[in-house]
Amino acid sequence: MDVSGILRMRAKLMNLDAGYICFTVGLVLWLACRILLTTTIVDTGVGSLIGSLVKAGLLLCLFSEIFAWKFTFESFCLLLAFGFFSLVTYRVGGLDIVYLLCIAYTSRRYSLDSILIPALIVVVATCAAVVCLSLTEVIPSATSVVGSRVRSSLGFNWVTFLSHYYLEIVILYAVVRKGRLPIWQILLLFAVDFAIYEITDSRNSFLLAAVFLAILFFLRKRGSDEAPDWLRVLLSCSFLIGLLLSAFLYVLPDPSSALGVRLNGLLSRRLIYTQEAIAAYGISPLGTKVTWVTQSLVRTGQYDSSQYLYVDCSYFNIAINYGWLFLAFIITLLTVTTNRSIRTAGLTLGIGLAFFALHGVVDPQLLDLHYCVFLVLLGNAFDPDDVWTDKMKGLKSSVSKSEPYAQ
Repeated sequence: MDVSGILRMRAKLMNLDAGYICFTVGLVLWLACRILLTTTIVDTGVGSLIGSLVKAGLLLCLFSEIFAWKFTFESFCLLLAFGFFSLVTYRVGGLDIVYLLCIAYTSRRYSLDSILIPALIVVVATCAAVVCLSLTEVIPSATSVVGSRVRSSLGFNWVTFLSHYYLEIVILYAVVRKGRLPIWQILLLFAVDFAIYEITDSRNSFLLAAVFLAILFFLRKRGSDEAPDWLRVLLSCSFLIGLLLSAFLYVLPDPSSALGVRLNGLLSRRLIYTQEAIAAYGISPLGTKVTWVTQSLVRTGQYDSSQYLYVDCSYFNIAINYGWLFLAFIITLLTVTTNRSIRTAGLTLGIGLAFFALHGVVDPQLLDLHYCVFLVLLGNAFDPDDVWTDKMKGLKSSVSKSEPYAQ
């Protein structure tokens, strides 16, 4: 690099926002370590250190606020709401919800692409490192054997976790690329998706990633990322639709009826477990402290398999644990966020958010920021349209309707 190139790079570094640097370092540290907490690395005796680094990442994100200590009326209202629900959820063990609300709030001043790109890199790098450590037998893998169904976690605490992260990676990459993926990249992403499925036999996220890639394939020659009004409304309501679909699948059917028996089998006993949890804990306005007995806890010998009780449906998991008031609040924010995302960034992001809404019907990661980095958008939920337009400017497709996507 010549002297002029070095000077230009130095000028760019000097112009970087100190708050953004602090926030990004904190987010990257938090994401990497939070992902590691879902792996068997914690069984090697470094779990407490990783947990401390998670907290350090959060503190860096919070510290970034001092570089732009100012509030609009909208951001102040959101701060009050987030503060209230942080207290509500923390009292019933919702530490991850507190992390989510804090990081989402501190992200509100930065463009979405400047958040998603480093997030994509760290999620890919961390997951790849865990898989490599597992394949070289540096760390163990969890296994599940049910009849002839043998599943491996590839270094994660449970066999489904890697596929959930891969769904996030696929959607993140598509949004960063504004949906403009050439055929070879779509095929490569599907090949990796299929390979993960073959090893982990995790069907839900495999199917969602495959369908998402198929939609990208059919949309790639559309030449526009704009959504028609009817589709924007439908996608905007995807989280509300997910809640209603969850009620239809898990609450309304009688488990002893023919429909209930069929659904319970199809959904791997989720119907029975959901109704047992509702009967045991109820759904209150402000939530209840719940003792979930997960497969990971059964695997480590803390509980017997007969004691297993967990609600995989995100919507009812949230309702039981954190209360219907918080559920109503978060569904409202997600609906507003999705609508504004589609109007200011385009169709790819809207479809991606809809897939996370659908994923929440059968899996419990809906509000886990490390599984869905797009949740940082909640920090801008109350902001005016011009703020949203500015936040999405790096993701807005400039392709005209007559210009095809790259081959």
